[in-house]
Amino acid sequence: MVLEKDFVSDLLWAEVMGEPTEGLSPRWAKTNITAEEAEEFCRRRTEQERREHDDAFVEQLGHATGWSSGTPPTYRLPTEEEWVADFEEAPYRHTMYGWTSTAQSGGSVRVILGGGWFNDSARDLWAPNRSRSRPENRNAYLGLRCAREDK
Repeated sequence: MVLEKDFVSDLLWAEVMGEPTEGLSPRWAKTNITAEEAEEFCRRRTEQERREHDDAFVEQLGHATGWSSGTPPTYRLPTEEEWVADFEEAPYRHTMYGWTSTAQSGGSVRVILGGGWFNDSARDLWAPNRSRSRPENRNAYLGLRCAREDK
């Protein structure tokens, strides 16, 4: 598993989800998304890369014979443990909150990790800051990073 270095950009979000870009710059992180939307993005990105891989493989051989040339990666939200381990390796990557797959209270809240400039609290500037949010919430400071599993 590799936790991708950057937050998902507005441009990548638009390409995968088929939506127009919204932010001031398409290269900035996509925000204002729910946990369900973040999970859907990971699922669609996995499907898109598999289709692209299969199309390239078919074009190369002229027919479909399977995945013998390698399997494209699978994308998902990182766990809380994966996020914290990545912070220890590269703390500069954690400049805003991101959704994790870690649920609490029977799934009614999700752990969000990271930090940023959006609040007056010094604690909120600390990258491994831990908070929680209801999965349906949208916030201008909440984006996503994908965990990528290569097979």
